Amino acid sequence: MPSNLPTAQTESNREARLAVLTSLAWLLLLPLGWFLTFSPLARQTLFRTVLGLAYLAVAFYKLLRWSAFFRKRDWITLAFALLSVYVLAFATILLWFWLSPPTNAGDWAVALGLFVMGGLFICAGLLLVLAPRIADKLGQLSGGQIGLRQSTGPAQGLRLGRRISGAFLLVVGGFVLSVAIGALKETWLR
Repeated sequence: MPSNLPTAQTESNREARLAVLTSLAWLLLLPLGWFLTFSPLARQTLFRTVLGLAYLAVAFYKLLRWSAFFRKRDWITLAFALLSVYVLAFATILLWFWLSPPTNAGDWAVALGLFVMGGLFICAGLLLVLAPRIADKLGQLSGGQIGLRQSTGPAQGLRLGRRISGAFLLVVGGFVLSVAIGALKETWLR
């Protein structure tokens, strides 16, 4: 009689890795906190520098702490790698602002913050529109409910509501992204 123990263990490991990945999703919001507060803190360089270094220290600590957990060749590891590249790009922009700030640094910061916000809205909207079941599972993982194994899935009305809210996020994200691109063009041409 064959045992399902290795399959169950692999599935449990996959769900644990996915739970860790969803718990690291807050790292996506770090650039917003720094970019959108850049202009009010423009004259307080020490506080702005400490804030940026604290963001980077926390982000790299979390990524390095969990990096050994993502060594398999699957889409979860790819998502973790993309999150790491995102944080590295944020670190590069922080270094750019710290070592040789652009002439209109406040405008650049607001434009980049809007660009990140629009991109996050579009990604979340695409996830909700195209794959509401995955969004349901990620919601369960982030809420710690994955071990409860509900016998029924979410109602069809909930999925339709998620798709409608995803479409709304796509529209808002597209608008914010178009404003950000316009602001980046204006800032670039100055």
